[in-house]
Amino acid sequence: MEPTRHNSPTLFGLSPLTLGYLAASLIGLVGTWYCNIQFFSSDSDTGYFPSLFANWASSSIAIDIFVVAAAGVVFMVVDARRLGLRLVWLHVVATFLLAAAFSLPLFLARRQHHLDTLARARTGAADPAAPPVS
Repeated sequence: MEPTRHNSPTLFGLSPLTLGYLAASLIGLVGTWYCNIQFFSSDSDTGYFPSLFANWASSSIAIDIFVVAAAGVVFMVVDARRLGLRLVWLHVVATFLLAAAFSLPLFLARRQHHLDTLARARTGAADPAAPPVS
């Protein structure tokens, strides 16, 4: 398999696609928790979950996220088993305790890095993170 632009190693031996997933994961974590902290530090009379369904727009987004999170959890578990990725349960827990916007892109980054490593092993390409051989 010939390396392509999306899986050619760059920074820290990670492909651009892997780095993109990691960036999305970081944005997902910071963005959601910034809003969560703002909510919990406010003087809101309604609880967190009732606020999700405060109006039609927030209800639509809440249902959208719940469905995507559920499908994402199924995908992560099935694909992790197929690829032999360990510790997928941490991503499942993170989906519900931290944010699906964090856990799903983080899983996709791990998955892509694993696939890139397998592709390099098949082609006999050197691991870009390995120290040079003298």
